[in-house]
Amino acid sequence: MITWGEGRRGWPAAGVIAAVIDSLRYSAQLILIDLPRCLITGSTEVTSRLDDLLLVVPRDVGSVLAAGNVLNQPELIGLEPKLVVRGPAPGGLSATDVVDALNLPTATVMRADPLLAADTELGLAPGLRRRQPLSRGCHRILGELGLSGAVS
Repeated sequence: MITWGEGRRGWPAAGVIAAVIDSLRYSAQLILIDLPRCLITGSTEVTSRLDDLLLVVPRDVGSVLAAGNVLNQPELIGLEPKLVVRGPAPGGLSATDVVDALNLPTATVMRADPLLAADTELGLAPGLRRRQPLSRGCHRILGELGLSGAVS
């Protein structure tokens, strides 16, 4: 997984990020890249190498508005993102409301995972327990990508 750390002000040099992604393609079936909400100079090096784009959107109005802003960025033109809609829904926004507002296909819908924060603080991998909503949602997505055997 390549992630966007807090406090980062820019991407690594264009050639560096391209080389990292290209080299990972030789050794991994799946590469996860956590993009920042506001794509910046150099992000095209990442987005041009995406096979699939999943946009995780919590079920609240602010998150739906933020997702709409992300989708309007020029670096994402030509990509066909799918939604991962997750709880909680403090105001009662349904997954259908989110999907309708963003007009995108859905990869999966999952409820809030009550053990996620505790597991993270204990240093456990997210979704480690098979019955957790996060684990179930990830397995659905991996199945859709044809990678269901990639994770046990």
